[in-house]
Amino acid sequence: MIRVLLVEDHSMVLDGLRRLLETEPGFAVAGVARDVAGALAALETGRFDVAIIDLRLPDGSGLEVAKTAGNRDPQVRCVILTAQLSAYDLTLARRLKVRGLVMKEDAFAALTRCVRIVASGGISFPSSGRNDAANAALDMPLDLLTPRELEIARLTADGLRTREVGALLDISPGTVKIHLSRVYDKLSITSRVELANLLNRLAAG
Repeated sequence: MIRVLLVEDHSMVLDGLRRLLETEPGFAVAGVARDVAGALAALETGRFDVAIIDLRLPDGSGLEVAKTAGNRDPQVRCVILTAQLSAYDLTLARRLKVRGLVMKEDAFAALTRCVRIVASGGISFPSSGRNDAANAALDMPLDLLTPRELEIARLTADGLRTREVGALLDISPGTVKIHLSRVYDKLSITSRVELANLLNRLAAG
């Protein structure tokens, strides 16, 4: 039996996925959460084989949950569920040893197939061809940034606070601020809003 932790902030999606998973042979939904805090609490008290985690949560990134899950219990294998996938998200997910990634537009069968692969020790990610537009967004002004600066820029543009970025990357908030100052200087901007707007324009163009 595959014991699943399901992390999704939209109640209808959460309830629908839970019902579908509970009818799937060999699956048991052993816990649910609607945000990062709830997911971390569930990981403290429950025992899971696979965590299915929405990438965008109200209080942070699903990758923060994946990182914590991996640090606390390497036996918990993480699958990220997302409506939109950037090259950066994919790179960071792999770096954090996420074992699978499923697009929300895919059929439910794609999710169960991914979970079964991951639960058996395998890895399941979308084909690289689906990320061509996202890869293009890493060009142009962003090539001025170091890999670390690019990580911090994208997390900041996603709305994460300095403390959250530091926790995700295992660096201090002060170090995050130093890197972010360099990002602003290199990109000739002065605020998080300008940073988010710039990255959105690059992703769209």
